[in-house]
Amino acid sequence: MRVPLYAAGRNRIRPDADSEKGDEDVRYLIAIIVAIAVALLVTIFLSAPIASWVVRQFAFESPDGVADMHAFVFMAVNFGGLILGWVIGWAIGGVFDKDDPVE
Repeated sequence: MRVPLYAAGRNRIRPDADSEKGDEDVRYLIAIIVAIAVALLVTIFLSAPIASWVVRQFAFESPDGVADMHAFVFMAVNFGGLILGWVIGWAIGGVFDKDDPVE
């Protein structure tokens, strides 16, 4: 059985039917790109110093505890940077999101 062309993806019969969705796709793309860029910067410049600072604040009984805490804080700061980047990118992408006036 052949699948019609319009069932394989976007509405190819009426391209204007997906015009609102195209703007939202750009917003997602901008959010993803900015999230990756901010996460990269946070990983390079912030995660290791913050993780080392947090580890110095505690006394540990074994080196495994130090390594576990350092890895946890490192990853938590990276995740926070990713979320922060997504929020910034989503806000920037909102500029490209157009609202149609109510008719």
